[in-house]
Amino acid sequence: MDDIQNQRDHRRIEINKVGVKNIRYPVTVLDKAKGVQHTVASVNMYVGLPHRFKGTHMSRFVEILNKHKGDIAIKNLSKILMEMKSKLKAKTAHLEVEFPYFIEKEAPVTKSKSLMEYICDSLGRATRPKIFMWGSLSRLPRYAPVRRKSANSGRTTRDPW
Repeated sequence: MDDIQNQRDHRRIEINKVGVKNIRYPVTVLDKAKGVQHTVASVNMYVGLPHRFKGTHMSRFVEILNKHKGDIAIKNLSKILMEMKSKLKAKTAHLEVEFPYFIEKEAPVTKSKSLMEYICDSLGRATRPKIFMWGSLSRLPRYAPVRRKSANSGRTTRDPW
C-alpha cells in the first residue's frame, strides 16, 4: 500500500481537519471514593495538515492512542496532542474524549444508595505555540422521576424531567 501521507501534494491544498471519530476505548479515571474507575470513552482525533501532504493513514491515530493506553487522563492530553502534531507532521491537532462517570449518591428520604451517571468530556486543541484544553461534567436525566404528593389534590404525582 502506498504511503499517501508522505507523497508530495503539488496542488497546495491544506486539509483543515482529517482523522478518526467515535473510537470506543477503555480508560481509567480518578475516583475520589474508590481511587480509580474503569469506563469506556468515545475518542475523536483530528489533525490539520499542511498543503505539502495529501493525507494520512488513519491507523496512525490509533497507534498514538495505543501508545498512551492506561495513561489517558486530562493531565496527559497535552502530551497526546503534541505527539499527534509531531508524528503526523500537522499544523494543528484536536482531541475529544467523552466518557460516562458514575458517582454513588444517597436518596434524601429513603437513604438508599444508587449510582448516578454523569457524562464527562475533555477537548483539546494544539496549534503552533499554544495548547487549549477544556473539560465538563454534566448529569444525564436517565433516572426515575421523583414521586411526591400534590399539595392541591393529595395524590401522588411524578415530576417530569
